[in-house]
Amino acid sequence: DGFPFSPPFDPPMEPEKRLAAGEEIKAKGNALFKEGKLDAAVLKYDKCLRYVDAYPPLDGDAARAGRLACHLNSGICHLKEGRQKQCVAACGRALEIDAGSVKGLFRKGCAHRQLGEYEMAIEALEKAAGLDGEDEAIKKELAKAEKELKKYRYGW
Repeated sequence: DGFPFSPPFDPPMEPEKRLAAGEEIKAKGNALFKEGKLDAAVLKYDKCLRYVDAYPPLDGDAARAGRLACHLNSGICHLKEGRQKQCVAACGRALEIDAGSVKGLFRKGCAHRQLGEYEMAIEALEKAAGLDGEDEAIKKELAKAEKELKKYRYGW
């Protein structure tokens, strides 16, 4: 992407330039995700966050949206790579930004289910279903979590 590991501090990079650099870095992460290079994509999302969160952290809708997207995208990368705990953490950070993020709740619920944390999975998935009751993937994942919880509790 041509940008240093973190934004320069002396002299400091202008906020508009940091935001633009972060967007460009995130776009490179998205391209890597589409190529199936998930670990490389996560590194780009982390780098984007370094640019947006460097002192002083950027604020405003664009910076907030960039942070949210990076955490959500990192979450799906971790989930696809079988790193459920990292997915839960990334989605938790996304949900701190937007508690109503259906993607964040869904991915967090999927990760909890895969970890065998069925009650937490059901909680997240029920919240997601409450926000988007038409999403079939949410309904299916919620049904799986409920079934696995019953099997875990009752053995059937």
